[in-house]
Amino acid sequence: MIKFLNLKVAAAILALLLAGCDGQKHHLSSDGTSLASKFDPSERTLKIEGNDKPFVLFFYTSSCGACKAQVPVLNELQASGDALVIGVLGDGKSLEADAAVAREKGIKFPSVSGASSVKYFETIVGGIFGTPTSVIYDKNGKAVKKFIGLYPKSAFETQLKLVN
Repeated sequence: MIKFLNLKVAAAILALLLAGCDGQKHHLSSDGTSLASKFDPSERTLKIEGNDKPFVLFFYTSSCGACKAQVPVLNELQASGDALVIGVLGDGKSLEADAAVAREKGIKFPSVSGASSVKYFETIVGGIFGTPTSVIYDKNGKAVKKFIGLYPKSAFETQLKLVN
């Protein structure tokens, strides 16, 4: 009987804790900025706080040459305002080391690398099986296209025109 009551008490405490949560996940970027996201599993949507346009999740690693080659295209998309780009460094070490990797690759968009953030985004997109991987989301947070490997700017532009 006592175990049953303890289970009920634990469930009640958990419910109270969750009731206070807004469901957002916060991520620290290698440039020191903070990003907040919210995934709705029933709708399969991912929202980035403060963003009302399409976005790209760019999964990369520190030793990936093709990833470095993809960065200029993504920098251009970010600079044009056509899409928000968020990098996800899969083999991050520390905030300082990861910021150095972002600088070395020429990344001019926010990039997250904390283990919990990487796992969160990898799970949402159904896993990462190679880098670079870029996942394009429409402005409503629905994934519309996954590119695995190096792609030209025109491929990104075509997908972004379809979702705008």
